Amino acid sequence: MRRVGGKPNHSDIKFKSVAELIAEKGETRWLIHEILEHEVIAVMAGARGTFKSFIALDWCMRMAVGGHAGVILSAEGKGLGRRMDAWMLQHGKGIDQ
Repeated sequence: MRRVGGKPNHSDIKFKSVAELIAEKGETRWLIHEILEHEVIAVMAGARGTFKSFIALDWCMRMAVGGHAGVILSAEGKGLGRRMDAWMLQHGKGIDQ
């Protein structure tokens, strides 16, 4: 384990063999039920105009309403704030800012 500032760094990447991964038969912890698992890094890719940013925004807003943090890397420019506002109006849910 690598130490940072004299303290253990618990965020080190841990490599597992295929056998170890298969042997892990724990209950799936969902961040968004049957869509996105807890403690994963998700990447969404696809052709232009396939609603990727729309879906990513919906997922992140659902996570935020549930009290979880999320990150969107977007090339939407100033339009992302308008989409967030529209999402909150449609779903009737406020998010602490």
